[in-house]
Formats: sequence, C-alpha cells, structure tokens
Amino acid sequence: MIDTLPSLKELLISSGVRALQLPGHTDKVRAMGITIGMVANNHGIDLDELILKIEKELQQNGFTTKINLKNTGNDIPYEDSKITTETLIGEAIDQYPQSKTVFEKHFGAGCFDCPGQAYESIKMACQMHGVDVDSFIKELHQTIR
Repeated sequence: MIDTLPSLKELLISSGVRALQLPGHTDKVRAMGITIGMVANNHGIDLDELILKIEKELQQNGFTTKINLKNTGNDIPYEDSKITTETLIGEAIDQYPQSKTVFEKHFGAGCFDCPGQAYESIKMACQMHGVDVDSFIKELHQTIR
C-alpha cells in the first residue's frame, strides 16, 4: 500500500509504527508479508482506528474503498439477533462489529487473523479457550445491546 500511496507510510509512522523510519525496514516488512492486523498488534495500536485512518487517507487521495467501518450496513439490530452458541465467530463479528471487544477479551487479538473464525462456532472457541459458554454469550449479548 505504501508503494502506491507514500502518504500512508507517514500515516503509519504518526500512528505509532516508528520503525518504518529506519532505513530498509519497509523492505523487511514487505518481505515478511506483515498485515495491518499484525502491525496494530505488534505496536499496540487500535486496529479499527488504524483502518479508519487508512480508509480516510485512501479516499482523500481518490481511491475507492469497499468497506466503511463506520457503517458497514451489515449491523443487525439486537432485537433481531440470532447469535447462539452455534453461531460462527466470523458471522458474529461481521453482523455485530462491536462484539470484537468480547472476542478479543476472551480469545485474544489473534482471533481476528485466525482462519478458524470462518468455521469455528462460539461454543467450540469457548471450549478451546476454557471459557464458560453461557457467560460468554451473555456478555456478547450485553455488548451488542
């Protein structure tokens, strides 16, 4: 991205990724295949906030973005919630972005980069992480509400 729009490098640096100022660091990051999620996690940066900044920078420079995190249009009102213990993690996060805080609290930030979110149910994740599924669902519903 920063090759296409160099101002993104400055945005990342000002957001806390100061290592990009070091000579050769950009090439190292490129070779390692570092994702935005990894950058945010490694530098203690809020991922959603960083993505919003990147999205804004892209839009200001004439790029079209498909996702607007401020309003994806996918949010389903809580009253219509179908979130159960059998709901897939990825589906819950897609439908209720605010649920990310609960998933991160109990399963860690790696949950969002994990391919398992596409096929693991909430119940399965709770069992793997030693989390009481009923308490988790209750907290999830409170957060969504």
